[in-house]
Amino acid sequence: MMNGAQMLISLAREYGVSVDDLRGLDRSKHLAAMRAIGMESIRHTYKLSYPRLAKLFGRLDHTTAIACIKRAPKYRQEYPHLSMACVRALDTYVWSAELAVENLETCT
Repeated sequence: MMNGAQMLISLAREYGVSVDDLRGLDRSKHLAAMRAIGMESIRHTYKLSYPRLAKLFGRLDHTTAIACIKRAPKYRQEYPHLSMACVRALDTYVWSAELAVENLETCT
């Protein structure tokens, strides 16, 4: 089962910021880009609803997530290194989850 907190931790670690930074209200362009790219990638990869995605990132309203995702393509062009970091973070999360399931199966 997907764990949103683990995804955020993996994303924050790869970006080199704290989870509080990703979930916070700081509107600096670099953090906004991290949030937008992260939201878009998580939405695309895990098919989260906009309300659930907004809640994961500490937002009150799903329309914030929608607006954020609309800005993601622009940020991907401007900050290509963030796109790569996001891919690595989500790959790390998936790999960790698969490893945990594997370990669980060998224990039973």
